[in-house]
Amino acid sequence: MSSSPPTHADILLRAIHALGGSWDANRALSTLRDAGVAAPDRESGEKQARKALRDLARGSHIVKINDRPVEYRPAPR
Repeated sequence: MSSSPPTHADILLRAIHALGGSWDANRALSTLRDAGVAAPDRESGEKQARKALRDLARGSHIVKINDRPVEYRPAPR
């Protein structure tokens, strides 16, 4: 039985735990591109990155630390 491929949020969560620090859409997009899963055009890729960050925040994996520009940090463990 094969497992499903990792989601964008899964990829980001691994990177966030490994690298720490603050995360915005640009850093998330770079990570997704490095993993080979970001959309080829910047606008779509940024949308994917922002959605993945929101999903992680909704799951309490990261916390928003700034509204404008939006920025997140890993949630305390």
